[in-house]
Amino acid sequence: MQKQKLYEILNKLNISFFEHLHPPIFTVEEGKKFERNLQGGKTKNLFVRNAKGNNHYLIVIEADKRADLQKIREYLNETKLSFASSERLKKYLNLTPGSVGVFGLIHDSDKQVKLIVDQDLYHQDNINFHPNQNNATVRITMEGLKTFLKHTGHQPMIFKL
Repeated sequence: MQKQKLYEILNKLNISFFEHLHPPIFTVEEGKKFERNLQGGKTKNLFVRNAKGNNHYLIVIEADKRADLQKIREYLNETKLSFASSERLKKYLNLTPGSVGVFGLIHDSDKQVKLIVDQDLYHQDNINFHPNQNNATVRITMEGLKTFLKHTGHQPMIFKL
């Protein structure tokens, strides 16, 4: 159901996409077995919160990069960042662990999640994400991603991560 809702939105926005089906993937390492031939930027998506729990961030970095939460915290002038619970993930993005990605922003109608994108990814021609389920990967163009984000009302913060 999650995937179909997303595909309806992408079609409505005239965003072309390529779907690659695979067994459920929960980690970047698992994904390398099934996604190695995919073209475009491969992503790691992290859902974090600040120490008070009043700010939530979706961090999108290249799959092979390590997220330096301390550096990101400094960019944001934020308190300590830590991974958000599965309950928060469900509440804010209507997702489950292993399926985190930018397409979950369709569920953040109150704009409570701030999007952070790695500068290296933001300059790719194509980029890959799970379509709100971890049994497929969807490739869209960067222009398609920008159109999608405009639709959801989320302005990405671009940082060199």
